[in-house]
Amino acid sequence: MDITGNDLEQIIHEFIDFPVEDIGPLGNGHINTSLFINAGDSYVLQKLNRDLFADHLKHLENNYLRYKFCCVSAPDAAGWICPDMMKTREGGFFHVCDDGIWRMYRYVRSDRISRDEPDPYVIGVGIGKLHRILKKSSPGNFSAVIPHLHDLGYYYDRYLMQKDSDRARQPDLDEMIADNIGHFMNMIIPEGDVIHGDIKPDNMIFRDGKVVGFIDLDTMMPGSVFNDIADGMRYCCETEDHVFNPAKAGRLLNGYCDGADAEMTDEAIELLGHTYYRNRFMLGLRYYMDHLAGNIYFTENYPGQSLEKARRLIVM
Repeated sequence: MDITGNDLEQIIHEFIDFPVEDIGPLGNGHINTSLFINAGDSYVLQKLNRDLFADHLKHLENNYLRYKFCCVSAPDAAGWICPDMMKTREGGFFHVCDDGIWRMYRYVRSDRISRDEPDPYVIGVGIGKLHRILKKSSPGNFSAVIPHLHDLGYYYDRYLMQKDSDRARQPDLDEMIADNIGHFMNMIIPEGDVIHGDIKPDNMIFRDGKVVGFIDLDTMMPGSVFNDIADGMRYCCETEDHVFNPAKAGRLLNGYCDGADAEMTDEAIELLGHTYYRNRFMLGLRYYMDHLAGNIYFTENYPGQSLEKARRLIVM
């Protein structure tokens, strides 16, 4: 991040008046950059991706306030944690300056979890409870800040237009995409819900072995709960070799039904399986496209990581 400590402190003081004791990196986000701030209390300062969010700050603010309303008004939301965003001196939630678009919220403690925990049932309960809380509001009250997040047709059209690239195409991946795109494009996934949009353990708040809230709310939008559940399955229902584990998926779905206080038909369960593979394929396509474009969206920890992920996800 090309900004000095003094400049950072000036930005921090747009949100709080307390002396800054320490500033350090936090996490490894693909889209936004996060900093841990110690100023008596603990805070998170985020620099938002200007290309994605500059034109959508009102929508981000609206979605956050709608979600906060759900968290405080849903009868079964007791103990559920909603991140507490700080207001600027001007009364908004974002500080816009030459150095970027910034926001701050109180740091939310979450228990550390290993790769093998928590149980998929716990993940399912957390996703289900989130969806039950979000039913307090109508999908029409939320805006899609990243409107094509689960739109396979949109990404495929852009892939087809990606004729020239600084990097060589991968014929085997192009063949697999051509062989599978028709099946996934013909899927019909029911919508009409409010969803988180980026379900993964890193975005969950864990306390005493339970999910008690979510962070990274920028993707919260109208959509399909099938996509949220399928994303959860991708993160905790695979073996170490990234092979789908039906037993873990069954535990996640049992937890989801308990958390959402709902039942799932055999047809819905079958569609979820197809959605899981569709979302894997779509994410792999996005990694491949980003690799061909020179890694302008996803952050790589080492050269070739995006292509490696694409190959793992696209292979059926």
